[in-house]
Formats: sequence, C-alpha cells, structure tokens
Amino acid sequence: VAATEPTTTSATSTTTLPTTVPNPTTAVEPESSEISIARAFFDARNAYDVEAATALFTPDHHHHGISVDMYPALFDWLRATSWRWTVDECHMKSGDANTSCRYQVENAWSRAIGLAPAPGAISFEIWGGIRAVPDFSVHQLSEAWNTVTDWIRASHPTEVGSMISASGSAPVLDARSIDLWRSYTQEFVEFHATVAPDVETMISPRLAYGLE
Repeated sequence: VAATEPTTTSATSTTTLPTTVPNPTTAVEPESSEISIARAFFDARNAYDVEAATALFTPDHHHHGISVDMYPALFDWLRATSWRWTVDECHMKSGDANTSCRYQVENAWSRAIGLAPAPGAISFEIWGGIRAVPDFSVHQLSEAWNTVTDWIRASHPTEVGSMISASGSAPVLDARSIDLWRSYTQEFVEFHATVAPDVETMISPRLAYGLE
C-alpha cells in the first residue's frame, strides 16, 4: 500500500485594525522673532555680556534713561552685586512698545536678607531689533536697595558719596565705586549670614545698623 503524505492545513491569520486613530501631538506655535529678541536680551544681561546685549539694538536706537555708553559700567556693577532675572513669559501687544515680558529678579542683597525674587515687567520696542534701550532701576529691588544702602551708611560712612548718587536712588557707576560695591556686597552677605534672626525680623534695618 502506497504511503500517503500527511495533509497540511495552513492557518490564516487576521489582523484587527484599531477603529480609532490617536490624536496627533498638539503643535507648539513658534515664538515670534520679537519675543526671541526680548528673551535674548535677558540672557545677555544675566551673563553680563555687553556685546551680546548691544548687538540686539537697532542702529537708530534711542534711550529714555540709561544710555548704551553706560552699559559696560552698568553690567560690571550688576555682576558685582549678582543681579539675575528669570523670565516668566513674554507676549506681543499693540503699539510702539510691542513686546512685553514678566519676570522675577533677585540679587546678592535680596538673597542675603531672605527676600523672595521680586516680580516685575518690561515693555520693549522691537522692530527688527530693540529700538528703545531698556532702562534700569535699583527700585526693582527697593527693599534690598534700602537695606544695603542703610548698612553702607552705618558701616562705611566715608564711602557713601563714592558709591551712592546724591539722590540716594542709584549707584555711582565708575571703576572705584564698582570695586567698592563688589567688596562691600560680599561683606554685607557675610554679615547677614551671621546676624541674629531677631535683628532681621523684629527691628528695622536702620535701627539694627545704628541709624535710628
């Protein structure tokens, strides 16, 4: 009897396709060039990079406060006193000042006396570049400024005129002043690292420094 080959049955596989398609990832809208320029200015200022900051200005830029000529001294002073800005958000708006940013700012003095970063906002005129030079004021950190200048008046009274403007509302921006600010900022930080807590929390800085 002849042998019969076994019969092979092939299995048919079926693939079930999903009935729903997952939602695509939401596209992130790219930043406008104006917002990119605004953020680049904060980056340059945090790096104390005068060339990077001034490269963002248009050839016909103008200023309402501090001029570009003062930027090298200003940035040296910002470095000496350790200012830093953290951008929360930037957005476009109508008008000449067409780009606005919200930020938080701190420096060596504010950190030394336990202050949280202070909120603030700035509007830029950005038309192909920054057209109006951003101004600067120590009153972005007014409590820290008042505390450190009171301490300088108490601790280094002979240097007050070399470091603080006659109005008391701004630093003197020259090489000797910046060197003094660098040295005395470190001294101020070290003082507040060892000062008794009740001096900071129960009486005013002016009284603590013997000015009242």
